[in-house]
Amino acid sequence: MKKKIRKAKQQITKIFELPAEAITGVFRIIAIGNNSLYMENHKGILVYTQKKLKINTEENEVLIMGDNLLLKKMGKKNLMVEGNIKILEFSEK
Repeated sequence: MKKKIRKAKQQITKIFELPAEAITGVFRIIAIGNNSLYMENHKGILVYTQKKLKINTEENEVLIMGDNLLLKKMGKKNLMVEGNIKILEFSEK
């Protein structure tokens, strides 16, 4: 059932030419160099240290690794990370 709903949402975004994250809840990441990262549509933090940050999303887990990582801002759906970002990795749940 979830797959049918997800597929319908994807079709709606194509028909109305909307950004995927607007309806489907797909996460979006904006990286500014390797020092700052902004993320929309997260589902919470799984691991948080100065060297590793693992973030939950609807379908994936996002791993950020580096030095002096700092969760600068965090809201219900958005977050900002600063530090020396070395690795950005995505994995399916």
